Amino acid sequence: MRGVKSFFAVFFIFVFMVGNAYAAYAGAPTDQVKQTIDKVLDILKNKELKRPEKTKERRTAIRKIVSERFDFEEMAKRSLGLHWRKRTPEERKEFVPLFADLIERSYIKKIEAYTDEKILYPVERV
Repeated sequence: MRGVKSFFAVFFIFVFMVGNAYAAYAGAPTDQVKQTIDKVLDILKNKELKRPEKTKERRTAIRKIVSERFDFEEMAKRSLGLHWRKRTPEERKEFVPLFADLIERSYIKKIEAYTDEKILYPVERV
C-alpha cells in the first residue's frame, strides 16, 4: 500500500505542477494539492459512491474536481511538444479531451484503490 500512497501524492503534485506552472499565485502549492486530494478522498470515502453501480457517478465527480485544478489543454500541448504547432485548431480541440480521457483511464483505478493510507507531503521547495 506504500506504493499507492506514494503514487497518489506524486501524481497530483506532478500534474499540478505541469498543469499550473504559469497560474497566478493561489497559496502554497502543497496547500493547493492537499485541497484537491482532500476533495477526491471525500468522494472515495463516500459509502454511497463506493457501490459498483455508482462507478460512473464517482468517476465523474473525481474528474470534475481534477479538471478544476489541472489545465489539461496546457498538459496536452506540452505532451506534444513541437508537434502542437503543426496541429490545426480543430485537431487541437479534438486532442485535448482525448488526452484528458487517457490520463483518467491511466490513473483512475489506482486512485480508486486508495484505502485510508496516510498521505505524506514532502517539504515544499519553490
